[in-house]
Amino acid sequence: MNRPRYFKESLAKLKPYEPHLVPYNIKLDANENPYPFAEELLKEIYTRINAKSFPLYPDPLASNLRVKLSQKLGVLPENIVLGNGSDELILNLYLAFGGKDRLALSFSPSFVMFKHHALVTETSFMEVPFNDDFSFNFEKTIETIEKSKPHLIFLANPNNPTGRLVDLDTLEKLLAYDHLLVVDEAYVEFSGLSAIELLPKYKNLIIMRTFSKARALAGLRLGYLIAAPEVISEVIKVKNPYNVNAFTQLAGEVVLEREDIFQKEIKEIILEREKLFKKFLTLGLKPVESHANFLLANFGDKAQEIHEALIKKGILVRYLGGVLTNYLRITVGTPEENRQLIKILEEILCGGQG
Repeated sequence: MNRPRYFKESLAKLKPYEPHLVPYNIKLDANENPYPFAEELLKEIYTRINAKSFPLYPDPLASNLRVKLSQKLGVLPENIVLGNGSDELILNLYLAFGGKDRLALSFSPSFVMFKHHALVTETSFMEVPFNDDFSFNFEKTIETIEKSKPHLIFLANPNNPTGRLVDLDTLEKLLAYDHLLVVDEAYVEFSGLSAIELLPKYKNLIIMRTFSKARALAGLRLGYLIAAPEVISEVIKVKNPYNVNAFTQLAGEVVLEREDIFQKEIKEIILEREKLFKKFLTLGLKPVESHANFLLANFGDKAQEIHEALIKKGILVRYLGGVLTNYLRITVGTPEENRQLIKILEEILCGGQG
């Protein structure tokens, strides 16, 4: 079938992102915070929202939240721009610095939206594979940078879906070249390692973060970039002016004011992650050491079959396919959710898939 002339040929092979929602009892497929949002925070948000919050356009720069973030991070407000989730920010980076005759470099396997938005903006895109153990292939990366001279590099740290981490010394070596290095720190609260200390030294460093994971605001869509003011100015040129709604801005402020609630949950998730890692080993699986709130585990050639068996039992995990055809990515849930996951996995692995 011929595509109409007004359809873009560059989008012909691009598949839309579709989550394939199915009924579930336990959701461990999207790396969300598994705990219910604190009732006291909900009450605070509802108390502070007012009758003018909805009929008027929101602050285009989310100024109050921008200031609160700058104080927390030890940077200037001009170092920050807010977005409707990290996905929008990735698109904005491509709009500002990508496009035709531009090249973006990332790694494989990694966050799918790095490639997706490159295709949307007709930016050339290439990937450097990780090593067999999913560690960072430094030699191949440097060789590719020197040969191809990318304009943008996207590096998730910790990486999604593997959970592996790249150290700051390596990041500094990547920053020595003439490109923008985007370090996606979506899971920084679980790793404890951030490149933010490198910002004063490197004007070509961009750090991307989100409220969707540790801070439990995935449903409201809130992310932010931290970079040199001149980089932020370029992003502001291309972003939609009212991209973060008033309710989300206020929710972000309240969440920042009550970090104590989330610190407790983060500690619990890290503890549960380590328990799950050990339990997977006893089940004969091969989990990858993770610095995030999920585990990637090798289930062998039955990975897809086990994924489907878990769905039948009401448990959602992520089957990624491709180079990860033998793997499942499993979000760390609450202690009770993890207990049920292990119980059902034991039943499935022992042959009782009925």
